[in-house]
Amino acid sequence: MEYVSGNILIRSLGVMEKIGDVIAGHRHHFDHTTFCLSGKLELSLLRETQVDIFDNPISAEVEKQWILTPEDETPWQLILAGRFHLLRALAPNTRYICVYSHQFPQALSVHKPGQLPQIPNLKTDEHGDTWIRVNPNIAQVTSAWSEAHNR
Repeated sequence: MEYVSGNILIRSLGVMEKIGDVIAGHRHHFDHTTFCLSGKLELSLLRETQVDIFDNPISAEVEKQWILTPEDETPWQLILAGRFHLLRALAPNTRYICVYSHQFPQALSVHKPGQLPQIPNLKTDEHGDTWIRVNPNIAQVTSAWSEAHNR
């Protein structure tokens, strides 16, 4: 289930009831942060060693691994867009959420799954920094939609 909180989306994925329960290797087209809410979560960043013709991993090896618990000083980890990762419960009743935002108020991402980047409405300033221009009308409509659906 996904919840909208402004331009932030919170994906609640339920409970991993047993030790060893796994969320299979996958990747997203946007950065996201995984928080451990209860139990103990092993989060593995994977490096694909073989891919199919659609660039989907066939085999992978662990590049980096974190153990997350709610008691940690930082019970979260950022996973960058496009990085293949896997989650495993190391304690019964492990709960986690993924939190992310999109670059546009209408909840579009710069990248679509399996597609080349979209060309957003960009502006480059005098220092060479690139900024995304936001249409305030879209932001107002999105805000109204969010309020109507979060009652």
